[in-house]
Amino acid sequence: MIRKKSANEIVSRAAQYLERESPITLVSPGSTVRALLDSVSTEIAALYNTIDRAMLQAFVSSSSGVFLDLLSEIVGLSRRTEVAAITSANDRNIRFYVSTGVLSDYVTTIPAGTTVTNADGLVIYVVDNTVAVPTGSTEVFVTARAQTVGIAGNVGVGILTTHNLGSAVVLVTNREAITTASSIETDESLRFRIRNAVRSAEGANAVSIRTAALAVGGVADAVMREFAMGAGSFELLLIPVGNRVPATVIQQVVSNVNATIAYGMNFTVREPRYVPFSIDVELVMPRTDDIDKPLMKETAASNIQRYVGQLRPSATMSMGRIREACLSVNRDIVDVHIRNMRINGRTQHVSDYHLADDEVFIPDPAEASPFQVV
Repeated sequence: MIRKKSANEIVSRAAQYLERESPITLVSPGSTVRALLDSVSTEIAALYNTIDRAMLQAFVSSSSGVFLDLLSEIVGLSRRTEVAAITSANDRNIRFYVSTGVLSDYVTTIPAGTTVTNADGLVIYVVDNTVAVPTGSTEVFVTARAQTVGIAGNVGVGILTTHNLGSAVVLVTNREAITTASSIETDESLRFRIRNAVRSAEGANAVSIRTAALAVGGVADAVMREFAMGAGSFELLLIPVGNRVPATVIQQVVSNVNATIAYGMNFTVREPRYVPFSIDVELVMPRTDDIDKPLMKETAASNIQRYVGQLRPSATMSMGRIREACLSVNRDIVDVHIRNMRINGRTQHVSDYHLADDEVFIPDPAEASPFQVV
């Protein structure tokens, strides 16, 4: 690295040199010589800054943007592009149903191309293939993907509620969050892959296998467990971006790992053990108008769900953090009472809870409102 010099430092050194080595002695501010020195030193200082920035872009640890893309090409990599969100019928997520009666009385198929959107129509999912509705069934699940690429297609639970089948009796919803979309790869992620490119290129090692798994959208982390089924075997535990690992993600990870491991290796890819969780919280807000309370309660519930959803295996769920998630909504909330907490459908003493090394929380599917705020 070079030592940058400021314009003032350059002027000072140049003035001292002229006074020492030449007949020029009038170099004080306001003189002609000083004006010339000032103008030249400003350009030289700017050049120092340019050279410094250019040198930073030559190293993986400090490079960014297009310069990091150029470094990645040296090791045969490229920045990953945006990916559209998708959910499979096997995930049992996007559900067409009727509240009473039989679905097959109203529709016999969910045609390919059927759209499913959120309330304002800004997020659009398109059904991939025609699904027949079995006679006598009350519900059917479909495979669908977001119409646009990128994380704008990721949605939370119960967001997709509108369809274009033309029947008001037929309802639709997404029972779980869809988080398989990904944005353009970040500099941090690309740096990680560049640093591990040499070891990954060797193939059949832990780094290359984990890198192959992390390349799939919807995977936040991948934990390897050696000798899970004896010698020459391993287990790959996938940590989801959202609450669950979609079936399509597991299939893609298996495909990526198969292309990476050595011949004869035995492996399995599995999801974490899902721990159903629900909680009842009371907000104390004596100074808040009744008209503002519903939105504050909804925001508090979302904050709790976001906090619980980002907990990874071996993490500890903190009651203090849940209270903070509620108090941060508005200064008018003066206290938070956690009235009830249920884990695996059983009421628990309200206290911190430690997850096992293969467990993650999910909203309890047996409850209509797992995160109840009153």
